[in-house]
Amino acid sequence: MKTLNLLFLMFISLVSAQNDQSSEKIIYVTNNKTTTIVFDDNIQRGVPGNKKITFGYDTNTPSPVALMRGVKGPETNIMVITENGNLYDFTVRFVKDLTPAQKTLFVKDSLAQGNIYGDIIYKADILEKKKAELDYLASLKKASKPLMINDNSGEETIIVNKDELQAEDLLYENDKNEYIRKFASNQTSLPTYYRRKFSSNSKIYLHLKNLAYNKDEMYFSFIVDNTTNLDYDIKNLSVYMVSKEKKKSTSSQRIPIKPILIYNQPSRVNGNSKKTFVYVFDKFSIGNKKSIEVEMNESRGERNIILRLDDDTVNNPNG
Repeated sequence: MKTLNLLFLMFISLVSAQNDQSSEKIIYVTNNKTTTIVFDDNIQRGVPGNKKITFGYDTNTPSPVALMRGVKGPETNIMVITENGNLYDFTVRFVKDLTPAQKTLFVKDSLAQGNIYGDIIYKADILEKKKAELDYLASLKKASKPLMINDNSGEETIIVNKDELQAEDLLYENDKNEYIRKFASNQTSLPTYYRRKFSSNSKIYLHLKNLAYNKDEMYFSFIVDNTTNLDYDIKNLSVYMVSKEKKKSTSSQRIPIKPILIYNQPSRVNGNSKKTFVYVFDKFSIGNKKSIEVEMNESRGERNIILRLDDDTVNNPNG
């Protein structure tokens, strides 16, 4: 007897839960009041089942809010797609008057029938991912800044010599920063290897001069070439690892890469002149679906430049 009662209670609970979920997929409309529907993502498109139903949303500014009205008629439906690809199918039912609970409907991602790009996208997952990215960026800010060296001696330092390999290894072990400084200094005096790896804006050019791998570090040598009469002041230069997703609902992800040393980066490049400098990173490689973006921004100006380097270039240093 107890078993039968338990089964009966489980059946009643299941039916009640199904009815609750079913009721959440019903939108009630009337002709003298507006029903407000709020989605978890901006609305891309809404298609009512017949002309007796009006579905309005802002087509100029992305918004998750829609307004509905209807005139008396048979029960119908409406299909809605949000910008993240989630697809919803609601029953639309006409009533003479709306109750307070029927005037506003908050639609959660869990009510989606599916997603036109693949799996249903949940707002909670997106928020969690954004939080993780913000935490990562915050940890980078807390980390120590890269060592910046401005060497105005103009003297070329040569440490690549077979007879001095033992001394080099000893220097690397005892004073790693000095070893990296010397190696970076050598890079500035080498001839340009990459003739066509550059980007420009308003006759300001950012070139990748050389890319070397030594010990456990990678050396990116850059040239800023100012071919104008106006001085170019550098506000900042940042390096990002960029990953492009196939789904239309996601955009490119840019993760900053922190240099361990910056050698001779200028704050100003005078008109009709050029400057060479080096960014040093811990060794890394990238997959064929990723690239490196070097972004240089002008101080008090708009001559900003983005130089993109593909995986083949990054994974095959010339030095």
